[in-house]
Amino acid sequence: MSYIPKTISEVVSEYLNKTTFLPAIQREFVWNTYGIEKLFDSIMGDFPISTFLFWKIKEENKNEWTSYEFIRDYDSETPHNKEASVTGINQDIHLVLDGQQRLTSLFIGLKGTYRYFYYRWYKSRLYLNILKEPLKSDNPEEFTYQFQFRENDLPNSKDSNPQYWYLVGDILNFDDAEDAKKSIKAKLAAFSDDQKDIANTHIGRLHWISATSRRTLRIMAALLFAHAVAGFVGSFFFPMHSRGMAKTMTLTDTMHIVSTGIEVLPMLLAIGFGAAAFGKRFRRYSIGTILLLLLGGTLAGLKADRVAAGLATPWMGVTERMNIYAFMLWTIVLTIALLRTDRRQSQLKGH
Repeated sequence: MSYIPKTISEVVSEYLNKTTFLPAIQREFVWNTYGIEKLFDSIMGDFPISTFLFWKIKEENKNEWTSYEFIRDYDSETPHNKEASVTGINQDIHLVLDGQQRLTSLFIGLKGTYRYFYYRWYKSRLYLNILKEPLKSDNPEEFTYQFQFRENDLPNSKDSNPQYWYLVGDILNFDDAEDAKKSIKAKLAAFSDDQKDIANTHIGRLHWISATSRRTLRIMAALLFAHAVAGFVGSFFFPMHSRGMAKTMTLTDTMHIVSTGIEVLPMLLAIGFGAAAFGKRFRRYSIGTILLLLLGGTLAGLKADRVAAGLATPWMGVTERMNIYAFMLWTIVLTIALLRTDRRQSQLKGH
């Protein structure tokens, strides 16, 4: 048995009804709107919602088991799960043994709708009033935030409290919380600065608990590790001789060039994944860094014949250092971005 952490965004966007389904032994979805609202309130309030238990089915055996899809658009009139078709899935699948109610609730809240009857039929979606200040209570049954299934985002005329109903699923459209905040900036113009702060804090926290790109950061970390290992091997075991000191290239010179080539690929990929994990400004900066590195590599490549002949290569050291310093500077900026993200998350936890 293994423990694999996933973000809520990854689960509802990449796994449910794609490689993750329900076994025939599972009961149907039974939670009402209150249960879903309470689940999201608990997650926003940093309360644990426990783990999920999955049963891994090998690809060659997936057709031997009847499985069902998760409900995305719930209809209390026909609350039945559709049988899943696993044809065309060329990998192992997972069936949920424990956590179906919670996973379906996350799916409906972020991606779907909930249709129910109360004097008339309502087709609702999950919203969050981002102007309501969170009020924590010792009573676990009381809400800290104001999640609510609604037909639209119009304020409730019978409620005199400030209201801005944000569609919860919209948070998945943004890779960075700052972009999500900018998307509602104009609509918050009429509210006070304190209310804007509350709204932006809610958006930041909602993004943190649902859509942070942890998998992207893990891939970036692995690529940076590969880059560091390749750089260490090339520099320590295969030092480059000074050009102009030898008439021909030595074996260590050749291996140094090879290891440098191997080192460059994970470096460029790491910058690319880093660009995808943060906001637009860091993304633009990362793209600029990649272009600068490619320019430096091209200039160095123009002197390859002189390197092979063991001749002097004037100015090549400048281009090499340009690449090295550009990547070092990018690493510094990345570190600052990570520290800022960590600080924002710490502030959100303490709010």
